[in-house]
Amino acid sequence: MFWGAISSIAAHGGELDIHLLDWIKEVLDGVPGLGDWGVVALTGGVIIVLPVGLLGLYLSQRKKGRYYSEPKV
Repeated sequence: MFWGAISSIAAHGGELDIHLLDWIKEVLDGVPGLGDWGVVALTGGVIIVLPVGLLGLYLSQRKKGRYYSEPKV
């Protein structure tokens, strides 16, 4: 399965859409109060906060005994 994903990426060979890249750059430049590094920090924060939040929710539910690892009969 792993090699299938790698070969599909390698075989993709898609061309860049210059208009899409220009649009994304304009949207990111239009965010008020954020520079280039602000957008990088915001994106990185979202990438870090989502899994950590889900892990915290899982652990809090497990600690309270609301998580059942085996089905009730």
